Amino acid sequence: EVEISITDPSARFYEIRNLRIYTLYSITIRIFNPEGEGPASKAVVRTDEGGKVYFTHGRLEIGH
Repeated sequence: EVEISITDPSARFYEIRNLRIYTLYSITIRIFNPEGEGPASKAVVRTDEGGKVYFTHGRLEIGH
């Protein structure tokens, strides 16, 4: 399990690198702000032969 914290409030994208080919990954995104922790958004993704990611189920959403 790897945890990545992005502290730049203007960040709109984050690229996860060095994924293994033909591998399933479970990804969870959770937003934190001064008022606390937001709900988790989860998805399971699969990489192809080129390491590109395809969603198998779930949806990642980030609201304001």
